[in-house]
Amino acid sequence: MAYDSMSGPSVDQMESMESDARSIYQASLDAVAPNRLIDGAIRNDRLVDSLRAASRTVLLACGKAACGMARRFVEHVPVGSGLITIPHGSVCLVAGRIEVKTSAHPVPDAASAAAAEAAMAIGASLDSGDLAIVLISGGGSSLWAGVPADITLEQKQATVRQLLLSGASIAELNTVRKHLSTIKGGGLARAIYPARSVSLIVSDVVGDDLSVIASGPTVADNSSFEEALAVLEQRGGLGAYPDSVVARLRAGERGRMDETPANSDPIFENQESILIGSNKDALDAAEAEATNRGYAVIRSGASVTGPAGAAGSRLARLLLDANVEVPTCYLWGGETTVVVQGAGKGGRNQELALSAAIEMSGAETAALLLSAGTDGIDGPTDAAGAMATPLTVHRGQNTGVGAEEYLSENDSYSFFSAAGGHLKTGPSGTNVMDVQVGLVLPGGQ
Repeated sequence: MAYDSMSGPSVDQMESMESDARSIYQASLDAVAPNRLIDGAIRNDRLVDSLRAASRTVLLACGKAACGMARRFVEHVPVGSGLITIPHGSVCLVAGRIEVKTSAHPVPDAASAAAAEAAMAIGASLDSGDLAIVLISGGGSSLWAGVPADITLEQKQATVRQLLLSGASIAELNTVRKHLSTIKGGGLARAIYPARSVSLIVSDVVGDDLSVIASGPTVADNSSFEEALAVLEQRGGLGAYPDSVVARLRAGERGRMDETPANSDPIFENQESILIGSNKDALDAAEAEATNRGYAVIRSGASVTGPAGAAGSRLARLLLDANVEVPTCYLWGGETTVVVQGAGKGGRNQELALSAAIEMSGAETAALLLSAGTDGIDGPTDAAGAMATPLTVHRGQNTGVGAEEYLSENDSYSFFSAAGGHLKTGPSGTNVMDVQVGLVLPGGQ
């Protein structure tokens, strides 16, 4: 397909840059593969000392990386028993007497509640000389959903759906989740105590706050019922949420129920939390691959957050205005949000890429922006994300799809299905937020 501007980037240029971008993104995934992260963590002195002192070791794993982490861990360390919880549709084969359960993401289901109850029961069964190895990764907030007695699962589901649709950040979402749960916000640590626990954690949140990752089941929590109420007020107003949910949060705000445990709580005396993987590891590997491919690399110190559409436009404009003298790769990481207003299908990375494509449309610069989740899943789709170039909108027009119209309907998946540019890796078995790769060539190349 010819491009209709004689001075614009060529199709050959774009195809070569797309190949490079895919390889750079794949390098970021490879670096945070669960087996690689566990191999790096297994020699940690705090973990080694705890293993040596334990009379019995059990394993509890939850999240998108749970299977790979658990499978690798038991290759290194004999574990008596345990529980792994992974998303529905996943398959996990692990040696030993370890049960595997599946549950729902991003909105919990009855299986999520049952898995949380099972994990809590295992924790409560431990004696003071026992050790729980807890493997935590992104997605755990939904996969383990302990439901307190004063609300129902359906009311919790409605709350999560409303927060997701309103564009709540992961920190906001998990502040609410922790105050509507028996297992989150240190709840699992309370069940395990006085036994010892070591949590190996893969971060999927900006800033790597351990209390936010999977809503911190074994980590002290400094958020409050008051803050959870404030999130509901900001994200749709209290009237948009079930009465019983609001009543619970109000009761907690007024001191009628215990707050989530803070650092001073004795249940954390026997708990170690170790961060073993994050978005930084993915970007380090992406930088190395880009360098090997001949690009000068510029990494942003700021995470990409906020509305996906605005982020896409901003990053695209930066690339178009770069005026580089050598082939250059820009790297970002983070996690954006989407306020769903249309009836389409997509995810935050595809929406970011579609917005970028509109900003780039018709530009003479040879530029590309890739945005994709490291979990290989973007929203309720089979795509990890998408790529945008100055040719993308034109390609869509050639197939009868208009970029602006599809963006307004939150239908980025359908647009890229027609125009091309999807990244489809399948579930990666890990999750360290999103990666954005921007490539720019000097003028005339």
